Amino acid sequence: MQDGQSISKNTFNVNSRGDPPGSPLVTTHISQQNGHPSFNLYKFELYPCSIKVLRPGGHVISKRGKRREISSFSWASKRRLRFIAANSKPALISHFGMTYHHRIPSGREVKKNLNKFLVYLKRAYPGIGYLWILEFQKRGTVHLHLWLTLPVGYGLHQFMAGKWNDIAEPESEEHLKFHLHEKNFISWEMRSAGYLSKYLDKEHQKRVPEGFEKVGRFWGCSRGLVPAGVIVIDQVIDDRFSHVSWKPSRMILRTLCKSQERKVKKKTKWTTWGRRSKGNYTILEGRSIYEKLIDYHKKQSPF
Repeated sequence: MQDGQSISKNTFNVNSRGDPPGSPLVTTHISQQNGHPSFNLYKFELYPCSIKVLRPGGHVISKRGKRREISSFSWASKRRLRFIAANSKPALISHFGMTYHHRIPSGREVKKNLNKFLVYLKRAYPGIGYLWILEFQKRGTVHLHLWLTLPVGYGLHQFMAGKWNDIAEPESEEHLKFHLHEKNFISWEMRSAGYLSKYLDKEHQKRVPEGFEKVGRFWGCSRGLVPAGVIVIDQVIDDRFSHVSWKPSRMILRTLCKSQERKVKKKTKWTTWGRRSKGNYTILEGRSIYEKLIDYHKKQSPF
């Protein structure tokens, strides 16, 4: 990064020294090598609930071959789902259940029906955000959970129940009556990452039944459900709170990692890897801790 180079619009400048607009966030070299600044910076990427720690050289380019048919709900997919659900903005605040009563359609037909339903929903309610999760009932058929950024309302409930019935089982009045029931569309805060983790651990409902074909993805969401992360560079934090005798960015990093270690409650691969590794990692509920630490350093100011 050269002096004067513009920074991404998503970079958050916590420097309060009165520099004019457009000034680089770091105005001096951190270390000198033939007159060029060092790239040995790490960053905090802030989201509504979570925080990502981006280490120097921590980005890993995945070399994937041809994508195979999905046969299970993988750990990596669960991790991405937890992040999306916890950081949606606006938050997901209501839940609608969608099922089949008399049919056991294939995975491909389920996704075709779901896509058709979502097209109708987005046309009727522009700007709506959603997250859906696929599970299996004991009898082997699919049911879907749909979380929305809109509150529970009679008109929305009537619309969704009617459309899903028209698409899934238009000949069944029982199917329509079930989806119109008041308990099938309820207020449900999805931001609690702790509850979501327990919900995702219901493995028996994520296991693909024998003979069920083309299951495809287990979850999906609307575009732009999670806002772009705001990046804060460690050197900027240290410059902003230069009045303290310690290095603020390192204190913030250690506190975030210790908090994560207390949550896992036992020695795991993460507790030895998180603070010492050069790789990137995400602390799912770290944003509130970060903000408290920033406020703490502000209070240490002698001015």
